[in-house]
Amino acid sequence: MMSWFFGNKNYSPPSITGCSAINITHLESFEETYTTIQKAFDLAKGEPHNKYGHSYTGIQVDFDVVPDHKAVLGNALIAKQNVNQGTKVWEDWHYVHFSVDDRKKYYRFLENLDLKHQCLVLSLTHASYDGYYLEVTMDEGNYIQNAEHPEQINLDTTCVATRDIAAGERFYMNFTEYIGYDHDIDWFDDLKYEAFRDGKLRGGSISPSAAISWSDRPMHQTSRTPADRVNGYPEMFWPALTILAAMFALKKAAATSRQDGFNKNKMC
Repeated sequence: MMSWFFGNKNYSPPSITGCSAINITHLESFEETYTTIQKAFDLAKGEPHNKYGHSYTGIQVDFDVVPDHKAVLGNALIAKQNVNQGTKVWEDWHYVHFSVDDRKKYYRFLENLDLKHQCLVLSLTHASYDGYYLEVTMDEGNYIQNAEHPEQINLDTTCVATRDIAAGERFYMNFTEYIGYDHDIDWFDDLKYEAFRDGKLRGGSISPSAAISWSDRPMHQTSRTPADRVNGYPEMFWPALTILAAMFALKKAAATSRQDGFNKNKMC
């Protein structure tokens, strides 16, 4: 009856399981891996692959990726050349986002990938600073590290070098300036829980927004929005729920209006 109002509530998520058995740090070459993911994203948008003619990677300096079991996704990004202060290290060509109120687009993106790449994308996905978006980096920008101490930081939030960086140094920034650590996106969290429920993510730490063991995480018993809670309630409660849904619609409109300010708190 109310499905016309809540366009996403009946859109089934892809069935993804068994990710804990896949070592996501060792797929193909980085170029092949990220090109595959980028093509799936373009296909989900209905656009030709790489219509802007960008390189598969947004890294603008000579770099290398080295294994590190303590690092994000088991790898760290290092400079292979001296990098002068003020140099743009990474362009966000392949940094994409999905409204949390339009899960269908994210599901479509995942459905264009095989299991191992689905698992990788789930591990790369994090909440935006304001909690209105899910964000995914589709290149080696993923291996920029989160600084544990302020003195480690050598990139600002626009990925410009804040000081001279010597060849061999790792790239560090402050993730808390663009990642929404405190935001729960229930439908995404449940999707990821199901995918990794057999154990912890392999290959070191996982994406910054999900630094917990998914085998220990309880399933959500409720959905994220009043819209998703309508099913199962008697019809007598629908007027009240409709009011709540209208409030949710206003929230969604506010989220849309925030698009103009999206760049303020996004990575680089």
